[in-house]
Amino acid sequence: MLAEDVVEEVYAVIEETFRDHHDLPGALGLLDAVFGSGELIRRREYLENVAKWEGRLRDPTDAPLAAAAEAAGVDGLLSGDRDFLSLGHIGRIKVLRTREVLGLLGHRP
Repeated sequence: MLAEDVVEEVYAVIEETFRDHHDLPGALGLLDAVFGSGELIRRREYLENVAKWEGRLRDPTDAPLAAAAEAAGVDGLLSGDRDFLSLGHIGRIKVLRTREVLGLLGHRP
């Protein structure tokens, strides 16, 4: 999956999940800011760690995301995926729900 596809999927999931939320436009604006300030990690930087995560995750298609997050050294991973949430952490990376991140940013869900 190309990076643009991932970004489009994130927007689609947010729009569908929170379609009735009063501050969906604000959340999408925040998402724009997050994506605008981030960097893409190249597949070759995390590819060797994908197999390690395939064995740890119920859904092996989630392994590239776990490997990329680990390789990038992110502070946290925002997810609504039950498999990631059940882990609580990916290595030293905390897995957070949207609600938790919005709370940290001072937004009420």
